[in-house]
This record gives sequence, C-alpha cells and structure tokens, in this order.
Amino acid sequence: MDTPPPANRGRTLRLVVVAALWFTTLQLLTRYAAFALPRSLAAQLSLELYLVLVQLVTIPLGVGLALALLKRDALVELGLVRPKGKSLALALALAPSLFAAASYFAVYLALPTLLEEIRRGGAELVRSNAGQVGQAMRQAPVLLVLLWGVLVAPIGEELLFRGAVWGALQRVVRACLPSSAGPAASLPGQFIEPSLVLSALRGVGSWLQRGGVATLLSGVAFGLLHWDMPGGQGIIRVTATTCLGLACGVARQASGSVLVAILVHATFNFLGVAGARRWLVSESFPTHYMVPTLSTLMGGVGAVLAVALAVALRDRKPPQG
Repeated sequence: MDTPPPANRGRTLRLVVVAALWFTTLQLLTRYAAFALPRSLAAQLSLELYLVLVQLVTIPLGVGLALALLKRDALVELGLVRPKGKSLALALALAPSLFAAASYFAVYLALPTLLEEIRRGGAELVRSNAGQVGQAMRQAPVLLVLLWGVLVAPIGEELLFRGAVWGALQRVVRACLPSSAGPAASLPGQFIEPSLVLSALRGVGSWLQRGGVATLLSGVAFGLLHWDMPGGQGIIRVTATTCLGLACGVARQASGSVLVAILVHATFNFLGVAGARRWLVSESFPTHYMVPTLSTLMGGVGAVLAVALAVALRDRKPPQG
C-alpha cells in the first residue's frame, strides 16, 4: 500500500478537519441559529431568507478556515481553479438533460407511494407533504427564491460538498489505495490475458481511485441530507438531490474545478424553481408525470448540443510525421 509522505498526510488531515468543521457548522447553524436570535427578529424571517443568511455566515467561515489551515494550497484543494471553457459549455448544455432524467427517475421511484397518498387523502395530502420548502418554491417572493436556490445555495453547498468534502475524501482515498493496479508481482504478465472485462474492471478501478469514490460518497451524503420531507415528496427530493450530487461530483472530477459543479447545481435549481412556479408549463407544453415537457425538450436539445460541442471542441493531436 502506498503511503503519502508526512507533508501530504498532514495536508490530508487538515483538509479533513476543514470539511468536518465546515459541515458541522452548517448543520448547527441551520438547525439552531434561529433560537439564538431575538424572537421578534426570528418571527420575521422566512425560511428561504434564513437559509440565505446561514450560508452567508458559513461560506466565509469555511473558506477562511481552509485558508488558515491550508495556506496557499487552500484554493486548489477546494477546487477553486479556473475551468476550461469546454467544461463550462458542456456542463451548461447537459444540465437540462440531468434535470429531466433525475426528475423522471425520482417520480418513477415515488409513484407507488404518491398513488397511495392520493388514494388516502387526495392531491392535497401530496402537496402538504412538500412542507415549507415546497411551499417556498411556489409562493415565496421570486427574487428571494432565486437568490436562495440559484445563487447562494449552489455556491455554499458545492464549496462544502464538492470542494472541502470531495477533496478530503479524495485525499483519504489516495492515501489508502495504491496509485496503480497492475498484475500481482508473483504472476508473470503473460499469465493474465487481456480481455474486455478485465479492461473494464481496470477502468472502473482507475476512475474510483482518481475521484470516483469521493464523487459517490459525497453525492449520496448530499442526497440523504435532503431527506426532510415525508412520503412520496420525500422520495422525489432525496432521489433528485442524490442524482444532482453525483452529477456535480462527476463535474468536479472531470474538470478539476468546483466552479463547474456550481454551474450545474445552479442550472438544476433554476429549472426546479421554473417548474414549481409553472414558468415552463402551458397548454402546448403540459406536464408529464409531474415533469414539465418543455424541460424534457430542453434536455434533449441540450444533449444534442453537448455531443456537437464535444466533437467540435475535442482535443486534436498534431499529425504524425
């Protein structure tokens, strides 16, 4: 097993401390900060404004802690590096496809529960299970919802989950797993014949070692932390946010920049707000299984555009000879 040098072990430990303290601070402030406020002030704060204020406190604390412990390496460890234009363009093109696919998958998983809820209490029971978050998405002042859902939340959550947490998990994986997986030393190379299955397994292992483990763990954790609604609405929320977390992890892993993950997250949330506010719903484009058909069309167009961009912007090697 490869062991990183002492300096790297120290940096890994410091990044783990940053991620743990940042995450803990966010959870504590989200759950208990309202009790520390004057009752008259707390009564005037809406849920979305409260969450915005929590993030505006937590983000500088988390980034400041990273700068204090990691010094000049802090921005790189958090993924705060300039991404390639190609990465940003592909992320923006694929985000509607992600939203449509995640929405249909979430509704598919929740459909038996939703039908049972409708049978027992009608559509009103389903709507009531959406809780304060669902109500805020539909009824709160639009500028405040956009500030919360499309700007502050994507920045704060991605800096934490695909910045500090993803970086800490990746450093731990690199410390614990070998950097390369070849044939065992006791077996001659010609003893193991190359095969499609073996190549696929090696590819998966390489992907996991290069960030896949961090992507999977941070994405699942992100989704589970959003399981704050009962019934079918809860299934939809946790499934959609897990898909979003996994996609943002892939974006961070592929681009090396948390800024690409923030773009994916912001676009996904904007489409969620647009769907909840019925900006994407009309007679020509109704909903299908609770998903606006216009968002599905946007996803299809985005996927085609992404393929065209990938072909047009692919790295071209200089001709040989």
